[in-house]
Amino acid sequence: MTHALFAFFRKIPRTTILHALIVIFYTVGWVGMVFFDTQKMAALTPLNLLITLGIMIYSGRESGKPFLWFFVLSFAIGMITEMIGVNTGYLFGDYNYGANLGPKIVGVPFLIGVNWFVTMYCASEVIHLFRLNLWVKVALSALLAVVLDFFLEQVAGKLDFWYWKGDIIPMYNYICWYGISFLILGIQANYLPVRRNISAVFLFGVQVLFFMSLSLIL
Repeated sequence: MTHALFAFFRKIPRTTILHALIVIFYTVGWVGMVFFDTQKMAALTPLNLLITLGIMIYSGRESGKPFLWFFVLSFAIGMITEMIGVNTGYLFGDYNYGANLGPKIVGVPFLIGVNWFVTMYCASEVIHLFRLNLWVKVALSALLAVVLDFFLEQVAGKLDFWYWKGDIIPMYNYICWYGISFLILGIQANYLPVRRNISAVFLFGVQVLFFMSLSLIL
């Protein structure tokens, strides 16, 4: 029986398993936030984000060193710009982080760097489905990253992720998000080619639906 079950799962395509895991984790989180305890479920976000990162690493592992350097690039630029933003207000606007994203470094949760990478990676993979000029791809990928951030911003305070002064999200935040995303994605597109990853495309769609629906309900 065990051997037959193992053989059955071995026949399932790897991408199908990864997509099923993504749906399960985000569905559990959505149901918990909407119908049970929003804050307790939001406190599990670091675990969810690390699992998401693990899935992206596994699905994108064949890209080798370019994938690793893409992570380092996104993480470093994301963390540095966020540190500048939180401590000076010169980038993004006047905001501060809550407790649900975990331990902080100079006021910025360590996992924010991870989130920058996941967002950059997934947004770029969506646009790379289309045959476009390289810089058009970069521009549209950066725009997609801003779209995801827009929906996330609507629920960030309710989930104790981060808070804006006066509960007003400035347009400057989205301008900075676009500019920094364009920088990261421009470097990646020109110097760090990675193999196409349909799981990253799938994850981006799930994340947009997740935060868009939460913004309408919470």
